[in-house]
Amino acid sequence: MRSETLLISRLLLLAIILLLTVSVFAQVRLQLSGQSGIFMTENSDPRVYLMGEGNIRYRLQKRRINWQSSASLRPEVFNVNNQLFANRFNLRSDLAISGKKINYGIGFRHIRQSFSSGVGSSIDTKLSDINGHFIWRLSPSYHFNVTAAGIQRDVEADIPSELLTGIMSMQLRRRIRQSTWLGLGATVEQFALDGEVQDPDIGTISIETNEGQRFGPRVSLEHRSRHIFSLHYTLLFQRSSRTSDVSEHHWRIFYGRTLLRNVSLLFLVDSYVQSTSETDETELALAYTPLESEDQVYCKLVYNLEAGRSLSARLAWFRNNIPQVAGDFQGVLLTVGIKVEY
Repeated sequence: MRSETLLISRLLLLAIILLLTVSVFAQVRLQLSGQSGIFMTENSDPRVYLMGEGNIRYRLQKRRINWQSSASLRPEVFNVNNQLFANRFNLRSDLAISGKKINYGIGFRHIRQSFSSGVGSSIDTKLSDINGHFIWRLSPSYHFNVTAAGIQRDVEADIPSELLTGIMSMQLRRRIRQSTWLGLGATVEQFALDGEVQDPDIGTISIETNEGQRFGPRVSLEHRSRHIFSLHYTLLFQRSSRTSDVSEHHWRIFYGRTLLRNVSLLFLVDSYVQSTSETDETELALAYTPLESEDQVYCKLVYNLEAGRSLSARLAWFRNNIPQVAGDFQGVLLTVGIKVEY
């Protein structure tokens, strides 16, 4: 009798696993993409550029609940001869609950990004956060949005550092036309940055902390019709215990339009401008850098072949200013790509 009960239990467990497996895989989407082309800098001849990316997503939607999880991996080769490589891993999960007038949710994100070159320079960045959002639809023309996040970022490089920060943003959005929204708000951040500081006189290394605040206004403009246009601008003022006061401007402009039946044009400008801090070179690890600090401009043409398949051509310029690595990593990319989704 005990053996029969055990057998029935195992069969029931197997049935549950099979049902869950079928349910899970019915909601799974796999996306594979690749790009190849030319990478150019001011100080080197054009080199072959290669990029591959795999992304797997799971989505579960039932009535008012929407749960999405995804994982992606993107290795890049900028210069084979100089062993110039980059790799990015992204894992995230978001749960959103919607109501008649209020939407809210919570999410988790983990990013690991590495960069290495043959000259011995390398940097490995790990970022994890827990975030939440709250949207209150006051009326059809007014929405009030609140987002908050607790973030930890570790930088392993010649000058390592660890950042703990809490960020909250609030914004009131108004519909000024049928398909156009204007947003006004503010961002507040409290951070603590630990880094290795070397004494210039005796050469000893100690762990020091830079604590401070970042705050400032946010403005956004979004339009969606036959074309998509969005503009986001943030001005942040920074005060901290170990560095001079600095200000930061973040511009993000996006434009997308369908040119022909299967051809779309995408244009992006993403710019970070930070006033120069008078940080001593021995305290470089205590200089705060934005969580996303890459400047980029690109123009991209996308041709949709059929459902889930597309070809693209892209011209892009980027610059990633990383204080922990000497100099800026920047260049121009001219690539063609393909994307397939299952």
